[in-house]
Amino acid sequence: MNLMRIAMTLTATLWLVLPIASAGPDYTIDWHTIDGGGAMHLAGGAYELSGTIGQHDAGPTAPMVGGPYELAGGFWVVSQICYCPGDMNGDGIKDARDVQKFVACFTSGGSCQCADVSLESGVTLDDVPVFVEDLLSSGVCP
Repeated sequence: MNLMRIAMTLTATLWLVLPIASAGPDYTIDWHTIDGGGAMHLAGGAYELSGTIGQHDAGPTAPMVGGPYELAGGFWVVSQICYCPGDMNGDGIKDARDVQKFVACFTSGGSCQCADVSLESGVTLDDVPVFVEDLLSSGVCP
């Protein structure tokens, strides 16, 4: 009998609490087009949006705004892929042009991923001997 009373009390409590929990705002995407593209990482208050649901349509350059929310179209960025260590320009051949590109990356503050050959978060002096070794290892990339 006690078990039955506990079950009924629990059920009644759930029936009372459930509508309160689902009383939050309704979020919907009420129209769509089939586009390619992606989303930028957006955050506002307790919400953050990052996912691919399409590209916002051509036309407005400003973000789409609705109430406190804002959506700006964008594309997912693919980081540079370095297939051959020492080949800075990606032409498959290690030569003087790669040295020029490495020096340009080194002097610009280290934002080039392929120049960070020591893998120590940015282009530093530690990358120079590793780059020279990679450059001299062979002339043609596999």
